[in-house]
Amino acid sequence: MLAQVTLPAPFAPLAIGLAVVVGSFAAGPFTGGAMNPARALGPAIAFWNFKNIWVYLLANFMGGMSGAVIYENLFLEVCCPPTPRPARS
Repeated sequence: MLAQVTLPAPFAPLAIGLAVVVGSFAAGPFTGGAMNPARALGPAIAFWNFKNIWVYLLANFMGGMSGAVIYENLFLEVCCPPTPRPARS
């Protein structure tokens, strides 16, 4: 079982901001660093260049589906189906 770590409340925005910065710096030189699919789709439509836009669109769907499967299989408790109640007479 993993130990639960609790952090002070002001830490959450800092963690999110650092994740965005690290993602931009890591992916920026290679992909343009558009982590928002709307931000990637807008220039593609404006310049009519759809060469690699499928990556930005497909990655969101695949990430969402894999996240749901992982959450369902690892974090949700497995419970047996409810037993039927006897009928009242």
